[in-house]
Amino acid sequence: MFGLCDWTRNGSLAEYSAVEARNLAPLPADIDHTVAAALPISGLTAWQALIDHARLTTGWTVLIHGAAGGVGSIPVQLAREVGAVVVGTGRTTDSETVLALGAHRFLDLEADKLEDADESTLCST
Repeated sequence: MFGLCDWTRNGSLAEYSAVEARNLAPLPADIDHTVAAALPISGLTAWQALIDHARLTTGWTVLIHGAAGGVGSIPVQLAREVGAVVVGTGRTTDSETVLALGAHRFLDLEADKLEDADESTLCST
């Protein structure tokens, strides 16, 4: 199991902790405990930014910096699932990863200029 404890509870160093079942999920066999420990807060950060605050919806274009990273990889997938056009940024070596996560376009921060990207190029896959 993995999940996110209630923010108002103390005891993160306790041997046992009470957590509501709705805040837990089964840990898939192919995910180790370190990845599982990082996933809830990264996922929550991405969800709050895109869904709660930006109210991202189908047809929007979203630019995600660091799209291959721990926090950046999750909003790429969420935005694509919502139906947004996803542009991910990163280093040259991140290109394949970002596109495989679902980004429509990758901008290499070492070679491309953000101001050179217009809507006609953002929608290419």
